[in-house]
Amino acid sequence: MSLINKIKKLIRKNTASVLVISTFLFELLVYITGFYFDVQNTLIFILLLLYGALLFCLVRKKKINFYLLIYIIGVFIRTIYILKTSIYDRQHDGLDILDNGHIGYIYTIYQTHHLPTTNAWQFYHPPLWHIIGACWLTINSIFGVDIGISLEGLQIFTCMFSSFIVIIVNYLCIKLKLKDKYRYLTLMLFATNPKLLFMSGMINNDCLLLFLEALILVLLIKWYEDSSYKNTILLAITTGLCVMTKANGAIMSIPILYVFIKKLLDNKREIKTNIKKILVFGFISLPIGLWYQIRNIILFSSNNIATPKSTLYIGNHSIFSRLMIIDFKQIFNESLLYNYNLPAYLIRSTVTGELELNSNDYFSKLFIILNFILIAISLYCIIKYLVNKNKNMNMNILLVTWITSLVLMYIFNLKYPYICSMDFRYITITLIPGIIIIFYTLNKIKDKRFIIFTEIVTYFFILLSMLYVFGF
Repeated sequence: MSLINKIKKLIRKNTASVLVISTFLFELLVYITGFYFDVQNTLIFILLLLYGALLFCLVRKKKINFYLLIYIIGVFIRTIYILKTSIYDRQHDGLDILDNGHIGYIYTIYQTHHLPTTNAWQFYHPPLWHIIGACWLTINSIFGVDIGISLEGLQIFTCMFSSFIVIIVNYLCIKLKLKDKYRYLTLMLFATNPKLLFMSGMINNDCLLLFLEALILVLLIKWYEDSSYKNTILLAITTGLCVMTKANGAIMSIPILYVFIKKLLDNKREIKTNIKKILVFGFISLPIGLWYQIRNIILFSSNNIATPKSTLYIGNHSIFSRLMIIDFKQIFNESLLYNYNLPAYLIRSTVTGELELNSNDYFSKLFIILNFILIAISLYCIIKYLVNKNKNMNMNILLVTWITSLVLMYIFNLKYPYICSMDFRYITITLIPGIIIIFYTLNKIKDKRFIIFTEIVTYFFILLSMLYVFGF
């Protein structure tokens, strides 16, 4: 076998690693040429084409690798988006370097070389993402890059984390044995999803959190299949880093607990060995995940979530009107300041985030309607799966994550009745089980009318997503 063939074989066996490395190198190249030298968009498009050509070396002879093509599309639209979007556009609690928002958090660590001396506002968050950002600013300062350009460059990391979700979803689809047709449709929904697009340009900790939560799902599936100490340690470190990114990463503790209990019940002969591994998991993950919260309690006597302004308070509305029904009128309110209904807010913010609508914004309204139909289909598929006797452990893990996230979202909104508490970004991980369950169901049923209807809605949603994201 020639050296070239050996390299090709090695690349095919490690496709995910190749995609991760090539995406980083590509985004770094885009940063250097696009942000630093301020070249024209023409050069960026050339770089995108070169990136596509590089990845197509993995294409089989005479046959297109649609997985790679979809991944490239996802990277393409995210890159174009971050090039057109400032770190001060469509952000969550970013503000500036002199404020206590996420930008100020990153800048404080960069300037002082230590953690903030207060837990005011966004400084209460665990610091993993902000440490990564501070390291990035430090590396840029060595090369004399302007601080404004360095901060804009943080988007290459969020762009990558958002892109890597497609790799993870592809793995999950393969484990669930989805037909190629449904696997590709699933991947296209994630490659073009507007929520993931917005997150690719946001320099808060949400995108890193989502990536780590999704990675935990992969590691949980691997651990259930092979609970080796290697897999245990990988799961423990990832879980710890997830909580060290954002406190609500602790959501993943429930699916983790579910898998641990299931493993103990299914392998009673190895129960002592598995208990030892679970203890190892806790010994590693808990210190990594909880040290910052403990630090804040010791130094500041609390680690409380920042309380929003009173104008965002909606606790004066009844729990029934806020949480128990869907107020369809609120889905299309021009201003989100008039919203207090959680289901309506979730349906809308899944695709438009916290963007305002205007009376003539028919495109966004159509997009929201299609999103609502997909959500309804997903709920139907989830119920259908739950009442069915035939279960799949991998799908169980996904749905435990979905149920846990939704329940905790309701509890969160009971405790913190504010408009900003209702944003879908707090449970973005539910996109993965919510979308996959649709095509897992189509993969098994024979109801042609339901299949055709769902496929048509999906195609239209993908088309609108492409038009929507390129509109920015």
